[in-house]
Amino acid sequence: MTATEFQAWALSVHALVLPFSLVALYRYSDRTTIFAKSVADTDDLLQRMRIRIVSSLDGELGTVFERADSEPRLVTLDGYSERSTNPVGSEVYREALRRFVDGSVGVVVDYGELFRARARWCTWARILSWAVLILAIWEFVCVSSMGLAAKVFVLELPYVLTRLSFAPTIFLVIAFFCCQAMMLRQHDLIHEKKNRYHTL
Repeated sequence: MTATEFQAWALSVHALVLPFSLVALYRYSDRTTIFAKSVADTDDLLQRMRIRIVSSLDGELGTVFERADSEPRLVTLDGYSERSTNPVGSEVYREALRRFVDGSVGVVVDYGELFRARARWCTWARILSWAVLILAIWEFVCVSSMGLAAKVFVLELPYVLTRLSFAPTIFLVIAFFCCQAMMLRQHDLIHEKKNRYHTL
């Protein structure tokens, strides 16, 4: 294959990739829409899980502090004075915390996993939207420059330069599919938590 033929073939490949990159740009550039469709309702689930965790902690520690408030107040020799008993650090306090951890550790762990999965999903969505934007710009530059060189100025671009034009395209296409895979993985984790706590 001559350099001219390779240049024409490269132009046709970039011209084929360009519309796909524009479709991907239209589909994935608006992160608000993607977020609303995929993980926006996780805020509600996270809120309900927080309420469950706080209620459980309140149930265990509430009785400890109520009992401390009901204990007799101290009276000194100088006259009447008051001092609230602080149960923090006491055996009863530690036992209440142990019961909370034993009873709620699963929810706390799931809350952390859901929160991190949502944050990772957002990170990969951001990378994806930038990748498709850069891909669309790169393909437009390649098609424009190669088209002008071949059709308008009848120039033969160096073979190495034509070959190198595929490096960013390949990298960005791979990045696109990697981002999709990572987003799907995080979405699966989020969906699993939603199914587990749908009755909250």
